[in-house]
Amino acid sequence: MGKAMEDMRASAPSFSPKEKSEVDPLQVGKGGGKKYTKKESTEPEIGSGNANAWANLGHAGGGRVKGVNYDKKSCYERALECDDKFAKVWYLLGIAGGGSVKGVAYDKKSCYTRALECDNKDANAWANLGNAGGGRVKGANYDKKGCYT
Repeated sequence: MGKAMEDMRASAPSFSPKEKSEVDPLQVGKGGGKKYTKKESTEPEIGSGNANAWANLGHAGGGRVKGVNYDKKSCYERALECDDKFAKVWYLLGIAGGGSVKGVAYDKKSCYTRALECDNKDANAWANLGNAGGGRVKGANYDKKGCYT
């Protein structure tokens, strides 16, 4: 195996088997932002207002920014503090088990609900909301089966 391939494998995020089945195959932060790996996470572009950069750093498993270590969950929380309408990051925060955004705690089910309130066509968020037993989205109640149809 070549050096480039070894470097790529070493910097790829690792996921537990449960996360693999839940992780969205679509790219996070399609807005043209730089994709960060753990090795590059000290790039100065990651600032307090760059939701795409925080989301990408979280998707890479987290990293160190300006001397502070961030795990993937805290990166997703920072991304949502920058842009609380970022549906894909709500979904990923749900996969991470939920978190706290702007002082409000969200469990994984409420993260999937928030993702669907931002983008009600996100099939992965619907599936995970169904797996969590269903919920209320934009004023309508959905049971487990209703999330899958």
